[in-house]
Amino acid sequence: MMSRAGTAARVALGSVVCCFLFACQNGVNDTRPRDQALPPFTPPNVPAFTCVAEVGQAPPADAQAEAWFREALALEQSAMLPDSAEFKQMLDLLQRAAERKHGGAMLKLGSVYLGGRAWGRNKTDTLRLLDEAMRLGVPRAYYTMGKLYVEGVGVRTSAAKGYALWQKAAALGNPQAMTELAKVLSTKSNTRIGDGLMNIPVAIQMLECAMGQGYGNAALPLHRIYEAPRAANGTRLGVSTQEAKARAFKILHEGVKLGCGECAQDLRLRFWIDQSPASATVSKLRSLRYRLFEWELEYDPTLRFPYLDKVLPLPPADLPPWDGNSRTILGAAMGVVLPAPPQAQPAAIE
Repeated sequence: MMSRAGTAARVALGSVVCCFLFACQNGVNDTRPRDQALPPFTPPNVPAFTCVAEVGQAPPADAQAEAWFREALALEQSAMLPDSAEFKQMLDLLQRAAERKHGGAMLKLGSVYLGGRAWGRNKTDTLRLLDEAMRLGVPRAYYTMGKLYVEGVGVRTSAAKGYALWQKAAALGNPQAMTELAKVLSTKSNTRIGDGLMNIPVAIQMLECAMGQGYGNAALPLHRIYEAPRAANGTRLGVSTQEAKARAFKILHEGVKLGCGECAQDLRLRFWIDQSPASATVSKLRSLRYRLFEWELEYDPTLRFPYLDKVLPLPPADLPPWDGNSRTILGAAMGVVLPAPPQAQPAAIE
């Protein structure tokens, strides 16, 4: 028979174990990646930024998971309605790929859950998937989690934590995080984390690194810096020169090649208001062509136009002739021959 002292000891031990389990279940002893201690974002004290490529940071997914993920992406355009067969098939493929630790599938699936498009899934499921992807070392998972904290979606708003996560993502090579941080470093004030954060040299390094990885949206803040040169603390260095403006135009143009629809919009507007007598007509024609790329990227942001200069070069190059067929100019800029759109079938006569 156990003594009274032994029984008391077992009860005490049981109480400790129960308390420990309860604490774990309620997050007190949590080891989720989003709860890790990260260095705070202190931009003015950063002397330089080391450019790291995002590709290769996370372990590669197995071939089957990658195949499922690619198949799901191919269905995305036709899987807009949650009740459609295409959406259900896409969701199933993403879930299977995510179960096999495919980082891209986890992120895409988390986005679907966050938008409330999957029955029975919500923001908590998104956070769980992001944590899993962060454990795998997926740079974009850190960026996405940081965005949720900055915007207060699914978690309590914390700009400090969000920017710290972005800083981690940028160090791992994520171009989206680099671009967001560079916007802070090149802006005089920030309502979320305060003023006095400008660091123009590091902002340029981040944006050039992001563009070097094919992220076209980095061209927008980069062209603003190039167009109006400033000192490290943001002080303007005289008036903008023609060389600076030409450099800014070129950056926007490169952004269009990399899928930046807002870059196409910016160039469309700039050329449209160019009223100099020597170039007014040609500028209008250039503006109309940029509008075409702007519309196409608004519809499908995944498009890229590596051969844009063949159909829409920057001045002083001459504007090549065009037959007026949008598929001709888009295909030439993409380096492919786009098939003709399907012919509308005549209505049946009853």
